[in-house]
Amino acid sequence: MAEKSTIKTIEIDGYKLDVDIDAFDDVRFFELADEENTRASVVIDMLKMGIGEDGYQKMYDYFVKKEGRLRVSTIRKAFDILFGLISPKASASGQSENDTQTN
Repeated sequence: MAEKSTIKTIEIDGYKLDVDIDAFDDVRFFELADEENTRASVVIDMLKMGIGEDGYQKMYDYFVKKEGRLRVSTIRKAFDILFGLISPKASASGQSENDTQTN
């Protein structure tokens, strides 16, 4: 039996990026998300776990070129989509592994 891909393509405000959902199945993700962690930049670190440094830089460059900056609201949209993909509810719903989420 072929192993199921953990790479999902998502779209945020016209920008498509590949996310490795399996990267979030790591205790470091929960350590970063710990309530005691008050660094605002922790959100960026968490996002980089799934899309990588290069993926983050490409996303950053795209939005800076398009809007003059990478907005916090754009990062929030990305997280809303990502958390939907990694939640038990999403995996139980039978979504196709190639489904694209658009927000």
